[in-house]
Parts: sequence; C-alpha cells; structure tokens
Amino acid sequence: MLITQVVRNLIEMEGAIESLILSRVWGSQSYDENHLDPTELSSKIEFNVGWLLRSLTLDDNAEPPGMAAALAVADEIGTRRAIQGVAIDAVIFSWRTAERVIEEQLIGYAGQVETGELLNAIRRLGFLIETLTNHSIDSYRVVQHEVTSHYDRLSTDLVAQIVSGTGLSAADIEERARVVQADPDQIYAAVAIGIAEKEEASTHLHAQRHLLSHLGMRVRGRILIGTLDDRPLLLIPEVGTGSADSLVALLQGALRSYTDLPGLLLGVSSTSARLRVAHETARQARLALEVGQRTGRLGQIIPYASVIVETLLLREHGTADILLECLRPIANRPELLNTLRVYFDCGLSASAAARELFVHPNTVPHRLRTISTLLGRNLDHIAANADLILALRWLDLT
Repeated sequence: MLITQVVRNLIEMEGAIESLILSRVWGSQSYDENHLDPTELSSKIEFNVGWLLRSLTLDDNAEPPGMAAALAVADEIGTRRAIQGVAIDAVIFSWRTAERVIEEQLIGYAGQVETGELLNAIRRLGFLIETLTNHSIDSYRVVQHEVTSHYDRLSTDLVAQIVSGTGLSAADIEERARVVQADPDQIYAAVAIGIAEKEEASTHLHAQRHLLSHLGMRVRGRILIGTLDDRPLLLIPEVGTGSADSLVALLQGALRSYTDLPGLLLGVSSTSARLRVAHETARQARLALEVGQRTGRLGQIIPYASVIVETLLLREHGTADILLECLRPIANRPELLNTLRVYFDCGLSASAAARELFVHPNTVPHRLRTISTLLGRNLDHIAANADLILALRWLDLT
C-alpha cells in the first residue's frame, strides 16, 4: 500500500480522529468551560487535522497548499488562548496531542506500507506541528505581554488613586481591583522601595522585579504595583498571621537573596487595611522609607512602628525647629552632640557610653559636665530630657 492511500484512508476517518483529539485535550489543564467554549476548540481541531492530513504526502521541501491559512489559525489559537487565560503549557499540549493521535493512526499501517514512506510522513507531521506550535507560542506571548502591561498600568493607576486618598469612591476602588484580579476585601500591607545613594528608575525597577519574584510564590493574592513620590510602592496581600512581623520576615529573606544592591531599603507599614482605606497604610511605608534613607540604614527593612518618633518629626517641621533650639549651645561641638546621643542610647550609663565611643572612661563624665553647664540642665533623668532626645533624632534626620 502506498502512503497516499494511507492518507486517503485517514482523511475518510477525519471526524473520528478529530473527536479523539478533542476527548484527550478537553478537560486537561485549563482547557475547560471556565476558559473557552468546546465548540470553538472543536472548530480549530477540525481545520488543523484536515490540513495536516492533506499535507503529509508532499516532499519535505515543498510548502503545503494553504500554509498561510494554517499559520493564521495557529496565530489565532495563541492569541485567543492568551486572552482566555489558558496556560501556555496547555496550548503546547494540545498541539502535541494532535501530533500523537495522527502519528498513532499512521503507525497502525506499519507493515502495510513501505517503512521509508511511513517514516517520512511521521517526520513531516512533526515538522508541521513544530511550525504551528511555534506560531501559537509567539502569538500567545505577544498578547500575554500586552495584557500584562495593561494590567500593570491599571494596577499602577489604582495604587496612585489609593495612596492619594482622593479621587475614587470605595465602590470605584473595589470595581477596579476586580478588573486587575485583586480581591478588594483582602487585607493589604504596604512596602516602599528605595535606595540610599542611587535613585535611578532602572535601579528601582530591578529591585522591584526581584521582590516580586521572591514574593510571588509566597503570597496569596495579587500584589499591586504602583508608585509614591516617584518610588515603587507595593500593596501586598496579608502574609502568614497577618502581622507586620510576618511580612518583615518574608522581606528579610528577599534581601538575603539579593546581593546586587546592598543599599536597598524597604519601608514597611505597621498596619494593614482593605484597599478602599489603604491610604494610611501606604503613607506609613513611605515615611518609614524616608527615615531609613535620611539615617543611612543601608540594606535594612524599616517597619513604621520602629520609627514613629522620627516620622512625627518629619511631619512637624516647626516643632522640630523649636526642639533644635535646646541644643543650640553645643550645636557646633560634634563630639559633645555624639557623646550626648550615645549616653542616652546607653541608658544614662557613662561607662557604657565610653566603651561605645572608644574613649577613656573619664572622658564621658567630663563631657557630660560640659554639656550640662552649657545647656543649663541635669542630664541624669531620661524623662526630663525628652526634648533633647527628640532634638538629637531630628539632627539624625537632617
């Protein structure tokens, strides 16, 4: 029997072959009614099987009639499956299934047809399937990139509206959240991304991509990407127990695995909220980041709760300026300012402060007497010197 007769036999069985392919593909991976209509899938299978069978007897170097139409169908499959949310692996699987089913039918004629002709037909089938598969993959990826970019733009706009605290009603925020496949009723924390010395947009983007790749598999729900004051801001669905500590622990793992940028800083909100009221959450992350940048905390995660005093000072410049007045008599004496700062940090222990400053044990008491005289106050009580502590914190920020 000639291979042309085998192919004619298969063309007569075309309907059965199409049904067999459909039965193997439908219900596998994301080929289901949640993603597409089985009639639409059946129509594509019908076209492809007919064209493939009619192309099997041609020489390897000959382009089959209707090649352009077949490639157009392959492109359409990739485009529609990307829009429908079918996984790209499922698209590849569907093409390979068609190849296997037709190949099985050909092999069924082994012994009745010359081996070389049969192998040539199988090889040609593989080449044609490979060509069609590649076209579907290319179209799929183009559309997927466009869809992803569109979602990212929508996400960025949504975050901008949320952090501004104006412009959108709660209902609008919920509607837009669902468009970008985010749950508006989920609880979100905020993470602001910054760099101590380098502020290039490309550097921020690189850091953002690393964080997303690290967090993506560990967070349930869609992470919303946006900006606040030209710096990346992420709204991250609740992690673990929902506490700020759980998110900080996850972010610490991300920093440990990110060695390209040791100066990366992350400001983290200490409260979480639903999207419609997440303005305060975003603001906390941004303020925590600013404190970290002003105080040079390279490669650190700064929870808002740990820098509340500093953030209050940043928001109340007038009050901070008044506080600085109490330090004016020693403002030009950096050794006295640093000694006072370390003395307070060491719990009013002069000996501990001396060890911290690497000076002689008698140096700190001597400096403290000088400071006390210049400021006109007793330094032996923390509560009585809260204004000095706040003033020193403000100096650290400025």
